Amino acid sequence: MAEADFKPGDTDHDLLRKILDAILAGGGVGGGSVSLSLPPEFDVTGSGTGTISAVFASQAAGLVLASPAVGAGVPVFRALVLTDLPGGVGLGSVTSVGLAMPAGFTVSGSPVTTAGTITVTTTSQAANIFLASPSGSAGAPTFRTIAAADLPVGTGTVTSAALTMPSEFSVAGSPITTTGTFAITKATQTANIVYAGPASGGAVVPTFRALVTADMPAGTGTVTSVAMTVPSILSVAGTPVTTTGTLAVTLATQTANTIFAGPSSAGPSVPTFRTLVTADMPAGTGTVTSVALTMPTGFTISGSPVTTSGTLGATLASQSQKVFLASPTASSGAPTFRALVYGDVPEIFEFALSDETTAITTGTAKLTWRAPRALTVTAVRASLSTASSSGIPTVDINEGGTTILSTKLTIDANEKTSTTAATAAVISDTALADDAEITFDIDVAGTGATGLKVKIYAI
Repeated sequence: MAEADFKPGDTDHDLLRKILDAILAGGGVGGGSVSLSLPPEFDVTGSGTGTISAVFASQAAGLVLASPAVGAGVPVFRALVLTDLPGGVGLGSVTSVGLAMPAGFTVSGSPVTTAGTITVTTTSQAANIFLASPSGSAGAPTFRTIAAADLPVGTGTVTSAALTMPSEFSVAGSPITTTGTFAITKATQTANIVYAGPASGGAVVPTFRALVTADMPAGTGTVTSVAMTVPSILSVAGTPVTTTGTLAVTLATQTANTIFAGPSSAGPSVPTFRTLVTADMPAGTGTVTSVALTMPTGFTISGSPVTTSGTLGATLASQSQKVFLASPTASSGAPTFRALVYGDVPEIFEFALSDETTAITTGTAKLTWRAPRALTVTAVRASLSTASSSGIPTVDINEGGTTILSTKLTIDANEKTSTTAATAAVISDTALADDAEITFDIDVAGTGATGLKVKIYAI
């Protein structure tokens, strides 16, 4: 830098900036590095080579950068004091805020000495009063009744209201001097009159009067006689009607076995009553000449065939004693009368899985039994002589080692029968083969249960 680079009036800041610019432009001082030292109120980064940055250092809350509170000196971050404020400005402390309101309002929560809310509400007033300024002069509003001077010009008090109507109407309740209701009704009129404008001449107010010919639209006249004719299949009574009456139409009497139909041949013509002919019947329709009845063996038929008219009768044929109408004993088929066999009779098989005094225990194949014939299981039950005090005794039934129950047979605690169980047994395999090996397992014994028995209901 040359001496000419410095100008009269340059501040310290200007001089410092020029020196730094020259150093940075020349690549440093003697090819070294540049550092910057600032008061503790600033943080400096980048000392050495490159860019130097200065920012304010973090300060505690409520501080300002100011010269000393007393005497001259270097500015520092500090709290404001009273002498920092301009003349006339002081520091005070509000300790209580109250609120006063005019009459007609209630104040609650006043005064507030620390923190709180002041609430203003209107006070209860007598009926039919309003918040208004004084009547006749200026002043503060108060709650008072309305005076005549409060109402706009032309407003007054109605003391009597009457109602008049045309002569075709009657009015009741008029006049009303306090409160009431006008009642308007139609006045009584003579027979056969209408409410209409004048019968002739110019327009005037409508009145009740009789109709005249000019009232009727063009083409309207007076009917003096009404008669009726009908085809020969019908009869008419009461014709003609010349004043008032009723026309009655009925079907005329016809010979037996005739129908109302078009012609039996040739082209179309007016329908008449006639007998049916073959051409009237749809294709495939014929005449039944004989009806017979057959029944299975075991029934006797009478009256068969019917060739004209009659009744077919069927009765049970006489059978030997002790036979029943039943399906075959070993397969599906048509029922016949036969004697009962062993497989026809439902059976109940009961099995004891324990004695009456010893508490039951769990285990498989507690009892093994062979089916005496092919059986269809319809239900299963279990019972105890002594109920389980806790736990639910549970029994499984197996055919050839496979369970026949999708839901096991159970007896609830403190119960003696499965019929009251909360969960009923469900039979998943109802068909037991002839001579099948049936085993009974006790899956859950409960506590203290004795005398366990199981029943199988089968057909």
